Amino acid sequence: MKKVVITEEVEEYLNSLDVEGAYPFSDEVAKELGLDSIPEMLVTSTEQGGKAHINRGFYTVPRWAFGLGEAYAKAYIIHELCHFRVSGHAQDFKSLETKTLAKWGMIPDYSRKKDYISRLLDTAGNVLYE
Repeated sequence: MKKVVITEEVEEYLNSLDVEGAYPFSDEVAKELGLDSIPEMLVTSTEQGGKAHINRGFYTVPRWAFGLGEAYAKAYIIHELCHFRVSGHAQDFKSLETKTLAKWGMIPDYSRKKDYISRLLDTAGNVLYE
């Protein structure tokens, strides 16, 4: 995962982002994954990445993820929610993540990173995030 440095200017920009639309999307993904209960999504201001707190029923998404675009933020949410079905980043996790991303028109490319998506493509092969 890339190291993200939050400067004052970046912090101001991130605080201006509207993340409210992510909550209904999170609920929709949780239902698609067949989760018994919908985990709460907490948007954090940390420079670190997100984390699924499975036993506590919530997961975190760092605010900077929204600053990298809608596709990246949605993929991030999908990634964390997939952990409520499969722990770790082995092939069974990647299969679930790939299947779930496809439902929203995204194709992951794991070619440059072992455990995380290195870029996202749409169904036409256009790069959504790199």
